[in-house]
Amino acid sequence: MNNRYHVDRRTHRYRRARRRAIVIALLLFLIALFYFLFHLRIAPSQNIQNDTAATAPYKPNGDKKAHIDKPFFAFDLPDGWKEAGRDASVVPSPTYNFISPTTQQQTLRLYVDASPANFAVNRAITVSASGSGIDHDMVSENCVNFTDAKYKDSRTGIAPAKWQNIDFLCDMANIQRPVVGAISSDGINYIKLTGPTTGEHKLFIVFADYGVNPNYSVLYDILDSFKMK
Repeated sequence: MNNRYHVDRRTHRYRRARRRAIVIALLLFLIALFYFLFHLRIAPSQNIQNDTAATAPYKPNGDKKAHIDKPFFAFDLPDGWKEAGRDASVVPSPTYNFISPTTQQQTLRLYVDASPANFAVNRAITVSASGSGIDHDMVSENCVNFTDAKYKDSRTGIAPAKWQNIDFLCDMANIQRPVVGAISSDGINYIKLTGPTTGEHKLFIVFADYGVNPNYSVLYDILDSFKMK
């Protein structure tokens, strides 16, 4: 009887110790798991608080402007553009000639009160007077794509064309040229603009972008800034 009681008591103690070890191991596991999850959740917050903020104001390319002030009008060009002398290669020669930095390969020609009646272009942009400024549409596709070739003059390569129901001259002899002309219902190759002090003047605007991917937003910005005096 005494030996059996001793054996049972040792067995009971062994089971109790094993249960205690299991409980302790489970508690340690839960503590470790809680510690890991707690630090995993707060780590991003700690990193954000400790990091030094590095911010800079956004400035789009070309936000600087060169203001052009002439006797009859004023407008803005992208920074880096400059006025060039009369271009003898262009007939008739424009009243004003502006060129971009050489990397951009863009030109702007303005004819004031001397519109070249026979000047042909490759693309058209419809413009109209809006007070002392200019309203405009988008640049068209190459005019050879919507001009009937049967009307082309065999001597000059020029054909009468229409864009948005406005007449202009399409240069079908030089289809690769990137010349854009501002056209209006006022007449071929000019728009009538009236300033509050200088009165009415005829203006013909010619823009060209010789890059692989022409950037017509430059032309749109110029037209948006244009004001007669």
